This record gives sequence, structure tokens and C-alpha cells, in this order.
Amino acid sequence: MKARDLMHRRVITVSRNTILKEAAILMSKNRISGLPVVDEKGNLIGIITDSDILQYRQKINLPEYMRLIEYFLGEVDPQGIEESIRDIMHKKVEEVMTTRLITLREDSQLAEIISKFAEHHIGRLPVVEGDKLVGLVSREDVIRAFAEKY
Repeated sequence: MKARDLMHRRVITVSRNTILKEAAILMSKNRISGLPVVDEKGNLIGIITDSDILQYRQKINLPEYMRLIEYFLGEVDPQGIEESIRDIMHKKVEEVMTTRLITLREDSQLAEIISKFAEHHIGRLPVVEGDKLVGLVSREDVIRAFAEKY
């Protein structure tokens, strides 16, 4: 079994200039946890996931231990957290997306696909031809194929 046998060819994508709120709405409506980011030519330039959005605040704020100290001292400002979330949701995808991409080719074998999922702890793998996005394989696609074939 190869990536071409598992992949979705109709992939919901966003551009680098998409606002995070729009990306989050797309993910929610389509019940997916990530979106490939493509340029105007359809070339894959990144991926934005729910984890990227949730972890973004941590990347720009205080180190974790400082937030824990604030929490235990009772100095957490709930309104400040809401303002931070509002600010984050109006950022562009390009500010938050992952650019170190793990990809597949259409002829990638099942063993390679499983290995990449396991090694990199990711939920989806874009399938590219050159730089052009041609499909997407998710962990669910692999499990579905197992259930149907075996």
C-alpha cells in the first residue's frame, strides 16, 4: 500500500495570510486538527495545527515556570488571558505555522508512512510532488485502511 492509495486529494488549505481565527473555524467546521499552508501556486510552505495555535501563547510569553509561579501566587488575570487569545486569533497563519515539514511522495510505502507518524508524533502527512501539494494522509486514513483490508 502506498500514499496514493490512502491520501485525500481534495485537501482544505489556507494561505500564509489567512487569519488564525479563519483557520480555526475551518478546522472546527471540518472536524480536522490541521491545515496545509500553500502559496499562490499550490506549493506547500507550512502546516498549521490546533497544537500550533494552543502553544503559540507559550512561545511568546513568560517561561513555563514563571506562569506556574503566577498561578500559585494567584496573580493570573483571566481577562488578560482572554485578551491574549483574542490577539493570537487575529495573527496571520505565517506567524504560527510549522515550516519544518515532514512529507510523503505518492509512491511512499506504508512502512515509511507509519514510521514517520511514529517518529515525529504527528497526525497528518502532506503528500507532495516536487513542492506542490497533491494530497494528505492522516493517521485515521491508515487505521481505516487496516480495518478495511485486514
